[in-house]
Amino acid sequence: PKRSSKINPLALKYKVHQPALGRGAFGVVYHATNVVTNEDAAIKKISNIGDEDIDKEIDLLRRVNGHENLVKYIEHYYAEKAVFIVTEFAEYGSMSSVIRKLMRLPGYKV
Repeated sequence: PKRSSKINPLALKYKVHQPALGRGAFGVVYHATNVVTNEDAAIKKISNIGDEDIDKEIDLLRRVNGHENLVKYIEHYYAEKAVFIVTEFAEYGSMSSVIRKLMRLPGYKV
């Protein structure tokens, strides 16, 4: 992957909302809005993972893109010290958060 020290073009294209939606071992996910189309998106900033693993994740997202049950991959950008992956915004949160909410409903069994 080519790393760039130039201005991140995603910073010009998206308004990032605070606070972060979630944090994990490898990065942070933010809710963002495309300033041109006004569409919501999720931006995952990954900084603690090797290039090979990032390339695998991006490749997988591209290969499954368009599946009706998965969030849509939009684009990515390699920065000097991080990679930003933009996907469709999941209004109801991550799959794990949806499952946790369902499990709290009376009578719901996994």
